Amino acid sequence: MDAKTAYLEGSVIGATPERRLMVLLEGAVNFILRARAALAEGRLDDCHNCTVKAQDIYLELLVALDPEAGDYVAHLQGLYYLLYDVLLDANIRKDDGRFAEALAIGERLRDLWDEVVKAAAAEKARQAAAEAPPEPPVQRLNLAG
Repeated sequence: MDAKTAYLEGSVIGATPERRLMVLLEGAVNFILRARAALAEGRLDDCHNCTVKAQDIYLELLVALDPEAGDYVAHLQGLYYLLYDVLLDANIRKDDGRFAEALAIGERLRDLWDEVVKAAAAEKARQAAAEAPPEPPVQRLNLAG
């Protein structure tokens, strides 16, 4: 294993669940971008491989959903299935328009999750600050006399 791979694995393994989610979403978008570039250059095997990697990420996110987590899970399932299906169609047809559609959805999904993660972190920080014990009063020394 080279140093770069070891670093990446260590940074993902030690990351928070939120950070791992963002790494996966960013990875899927990057694979779609790479698939489009490979298609434009006529490297169909590379296009296929990158597309399958993006599909695998969305499938992993799909199976990781907790059905008991709330109503939003059904919406996420729909989005992940949609992304998988659009990528499948794009891969079969080698259709850049479908890749562009998957990219737009994937980028929007990534950006929305980024907003959610940041908002949750801000709320957690706000709650921690509210629960923190008050700082002791500062005693001042009177040197005047």
